[in-house]
Amino acid sequence: MASLQDMAEFVDETKERSRRAPVLLYAGSCAKCRFISSFVGTFSLQSIEQIPLDVAEWDALYRDYFPEARGYPILFYRGRPWFGGRVFLATPLVAVISALRALDAALKR
Repeated sequence: MASLQDMAEFVDETKERSRRAPVLLYAGSCAKCRFISSFVGTFSLQSIEQIPLDVAEWDALYRDYFPEARGYPILFYRGRPWFGGRVFLATPLVAVISALRALDAALKR
């Protein structure tokens, strides 16, 4: 991300994308974050899109948008950010709801 405006567009795009499917943002350079992302992805049966961010993007995201989420991955679902322990609490619920919505969409075809 080259500028603050680019980060604003990225956050808005991620919120919009999360209305269709959940999105997990995490620091790609952090081993603990990669492990957590892998755990969340596996537990959700890959229904949560995982997006690694580089150090500059991650710092800008915390500094300018979600300072209270510092040190945690951020799960966006239906336009709302979840972070901290709530990511783990939300993951099973989000996975089930996403699977049911996908099944419903498939049955309507």
